[in-house]
Amino acid sequence: MRVRILSYWKKFKRSDNREAQWHFYKTMNEPVRINTFTLLTATATVATVEIIAGLLIPVAPWPAIVITCIARFSQSLMLLFLVRLTGKGLESVRLYPKKWKKGIKRGLVWSFFFGLATLLVFLALRLLEIDPLLLVRTNIPDYPHRTVMFFIAAGFIGPIAEEILFRGIIYGFFRRWGIIYALLGSTLAFVSAHAYLSGVPLPQIAGGLLFALAYELEQDIMVPITIHVLGNLALLSLSLF
Repeated sequence: MRVRILSYWKKFKRSDNREAQWHFYKTMNEPVRINTFTLLTATATVATVEIIAGLLIPVAPWPAIVITCIARFSQSLMLLFLVRLTGKGLESVRLYPKKWKKGIKRGLVWSFFFGLATLLVFLALRLLEIDPLLLVRTNIPDYPHRTVMFFIAAGFIGPIAEEILFRGIIYGFFRRWGIIYALLGSTLAFVSAHAYLSGVPLPQIAGGLLFALAYELEQDIMVPITIHVLGNLALLSLSLF
């Protein structure tokens, strides 16, 4: 990550004025990793699974959270199969099976500093007599076994599927036009997908930008997956109180 930041900084310093620097940020592109067909097919696949899950929930004999778990897991497998079939393999979404441990370790480092920054923000809001939990609280199922399933779905399976889609595929698609477009495009899609949540989507905006930045700097999708998983588990745990 340090080498990549230094490389960006050296290129940035070569720009003579602010207009040139802004142009550099917009055009610092890379070869196409995710093509339009892969993007559209991935979006259609995820939407189809969501529709099927929505139709099954009212009539299926299983709890809704079980169907949600199956849907998220299916989406993850389908997206990975899709990028292998239509893209340049798993590397097109920066997934390296032989280096997953390294990605998790880097994600833990990012999570530590992100958690520290979040704690400072929470303390600042407390000083302003604002309850920060109101911004992040989630409705947790009443029954213990459903609570466990909810944590599995929202804390583990969901983040994996979302990172493959929003960072691996959508960010990868927009990346051809530069970092700014990729950051904004993937974050906008991520926030829009969580539009069903009430209140101002500040956690989703902050999370979307952080996950995309970590993905860009580390070039390993296991890093934002780790941050996302730990972040969701922390928010869900806070919602228990």
